Amino acid sequence: MVGGLQELEGVELNLQRAEQEKQTKDSQIRTLTDELQRQEEAMGRANRDKKNLEELLKKTQDDLAGEEDKCNNLAKTKQKLELTVDEVY
Repeated sequence: MVGGLQELEGVELNLQRAEQEKQTKDSQIRTLTDELQRQEEAMGRANRDKKNLEELLKKTQDDLAGEEDKCNNLAKTKQKLELTVDEVY
């Protein structure tokens, strides 16, 4: 009877340990799940920011190309005007 009682106490102790371990693991899972969600949200924000920056870069590059075209055109016009001035004098 004493051996059976000790065995029952041992089983109960093992059950308590298992319950504590389960609670610890459940807590770890919740923590990791929360962290994963935060990381996914951060990645989503980063991807949106990246897309916005890419669009802004494309627009800036287009604007720059337009300004370069204007400069080239003005340089050609200047050269023609200088030739005309030289011909007049």
